[in-house]
Amino acid sequence: MRPHPATDHPDPLRDPAGWSELLHVHVPALYGAVARRVGPDRQLTEDLVQEAWLRAVASWSARGLPQDPGAWLRTAAFNLLRDHFKRRRPEALETEPAGPLGDEERARDERRARAAAVVQRGLAALPRASAELLAARHFDGRTLAALAAEARTSERAIEGRLRRARGALERALRRLPPHSADLRELFPE
Repeated sequence: MRPHPATDHPDPLRDPAGWSELLHVHVPALYGAVARRVGPDRQLTEDLVQEAWLRAVASWSARGLPQDPGAWLRTAAFNLLRDHFKRRRPEALETEPAGPLGDEERARDERRARAAAVVQRGLAALPRASAELLAARHFDGRTLAALAAEARTSERAIEGRLRRARGALERALRRLPPHSADLRELFPE
């Protein structure tokens, strides 16, 4: 395989085995990143990863391999996820008790799923850069140093951006319809 001039990855336009290698290198990490944001909806995770891969094949065939294929795939998938939540009509969250005493695990899982849905709706309302920064830090566990290096800025600047993004998320969550749930119930202090 011949490396693409802009990267160390094989040029999939010249060697079909390169597509397979790109798939095996990048899609498992992409699946994990998307799954952490989607929550328990495995079907949605798979759909988003597949659609992001199909868009990559179309784009990379026309324009060539990007410098960072993993970042390209994550951005495409997260944009698709954001679009999914913007198009989806908010569902009323159940307010009935989770079940009899002793079913604490099920209740905790349901509370987490409701919280994930509310947070995703809040993130969908944010500017793309803010939503991606919050997700990279809090969902993907990226360090301030890694985020600063990627943005070519200081860690202090990233801290400021995160603080402003968290404030914007809090305001977005407060604007959600009342049937979204009592935020104190979903996010106990």
